[in-house]
This record gives sequence, C-alpha cells and structure tokens, in this order.
Amino acid sequence: MKYLSVALISTLLLVSCKQATKIEAPLPKVTASKPIIKEVSEYLEFTGNTLAPQSVEFRARVSGFLTKINFTDGQFAKKGDLLFEIEPDNYAATLALREAAVEGAQASLDRSTIEYNRQQQMVKQNAPSLSDVEKWLA
Repeated sequence: MKYLSVALISTLLLVSCKQATKIEAPLPKVTASKPIIKEVSEYLEFTGNTLAPQSVEFRARVSGFLTKINFTDGQFAKKGDLLFEIEPDNYAATLALREAAVEGAQASLDRSTIEYNRQQQMVKQNAPSLSDVEKWLA
C-alpha cells in the first residue's frame, strides 16, 4: 500500500507539471517611415582647448588677500599698470616693526659712540684698561 500511494502521488505531480500554461508577452508596436532625401553638410567635431596667441601668467610674490582688482578679463595692460591691490595691514605692521628695529639700533649706536668717546677721554688719564676701550670701539 505504501508503494501504491507513492506511485499515485508521483503520477499526480507529473500530470500537474505538464498542464502549466505558458504566458507570452505582447509584441511591441513598431512604427516605420519612408526615408527622406535631402542635402547634408559635412562637418567634423573635435574636442580641444583654445589658446590665446599672447598670454600673461600672474604669480604672486607676496602673501595677502586681494582688496581690489583693477582690470577686467580681456583688457589690455601696459607695463607698470596697477592690476591688483593687496590688503596693506600686514605690510604696514611689518614696516612699523622694521622701523622700530632701526631706531633701536640707532639708539644703541649712539650710546656706544658716547661711551667710546668717554673711554677715549679716560685713556688720556690712564684710567680704563685698553680692553675696555676696544670693547666700546667694537
């Protein structure tokens, strides 16, 4: 009985597999037209870059932010024309620092000159050593 039930089930499975229906997709609609005859101009497309015959490369020699641009693209520029303005704050501070250093060095020179002259006067009286005079001369 066992073998009979297995045979019956396998027969039913085979019959049900054969009865599966196939579903077909509808055919797409295609339109066609007659060819058109007309003149066509021939041309070629190229990719590339254009380059001006005369160009200038700007390269900053100082650092800072631009505050003003004194030209427009394509404008002719002559030698010496002011093209850009850079913020002056950093440069004004650096200039003030350098001027203060010069004034400090000048004050040091003045003091050394006075002391040297004083040492020269004292040498005439044999008061200082010769090494002190040479130190102030240096």
